[in-house]
Amino acid sequence: MQTNHHLSSISIDLIGSDFSTKKDDTDCSFQLSKTIKVPDHTHMLIALKSFNMINSAYLIKTGINDVLTITAESIAGGEVTHIVTIPNGNYTISELVSTINADISANIASLNLDSLAFNIDENKNILTFTATHSTYPLIELTFNSTAYVQLGLIKDTTTVFNASSGSLPKMYNCMGDSCFYVRCPNLTMSNQNTKNISSIIATIPLTVSYGEMVYYEIQSEPIFSKLKNYELSQIDIQILDENMNPLGDLLTSSTFRIGLIIHFNYDHDRDLKLIQSKNLFGNNIDNNQNAEAKEENS
Repeated sequence: MQTNHHLSSISIDLIGSDFSTKKDDTDCSFQLSKTIKVPDHTHMLIALKSFNMINSAYLIKTGINDVLTITAESIAGGEVTHIVTIPNGNYTISELVSTINADISANIASLNLDSLAFNIDENKNILTFTATHSTYPLIELTFNSTAYVQLGLIKDTTTVFNASSGSLPKMYNCMGDSCFYVRCPNLTMSNQNTKNISSIIATIPLTVSYGEMVYYEIQSEPIFSKLKNYELSQIDIQILDENMNPLGDLLTSSTFRIGLIIHFNYDHDRDLKLIQSKNLFGNNIDNNQNAEAKEENS
């Protein structure tokens, strides 16, 4: 869409290393050299033009998708639990399984089991497990994980087995993020998503491997979001992963370059409300005059 206002569109180029302030490892701010002020009866529209950044998002992220909880229930020992914390980083499926199995093997006594190991069924892209027990009869094994996508578990649901072997219910996925999201948390705009996270201005598809450069430029007309801000002097930037969690170590592991465009449009809805108010006020005057005339005639 093109601007329908006499004001020219404004291009904004944000270079990650030129941030004004860095709030934390996932959030930085840019102070504009000149404040953009929106005239009366007008609103701003914002859209992403371009995005360049090295793909630096790990497959396993600390505090986000790095935990596997295993609970064993036996007649003699009751319920016992062990938590596997997977180190931050990138993994092939064999590396991920080896890491988990090494942790379980080192802590197997806490589960009252002789052994418990994950295996790969490459033909089906699923993980299987086998447990052995001698001292206590195994009644139930329960798996729950924040790394549900990578391991093939079901989100927000514990997976329970009443046998000493089984298959995790879904296919494992070690491909990494499918997209990034660009967010401007200090701007209020009219868009929505199913995770109820505000101020997402664009989705960046990821078609490159870890460590390669993401080059993304809008080929056709950008998708604009209406801003409810009437003055713009600062832009905050967050880059989120495919689950809309902020990328850690932003500006530490990789810098970025983001191109934005600002359009100006007449606020027709606002003008319509003013017209409706004037009409309503005028109708009240006419009604009062008619009532007075009737009283005089009577």
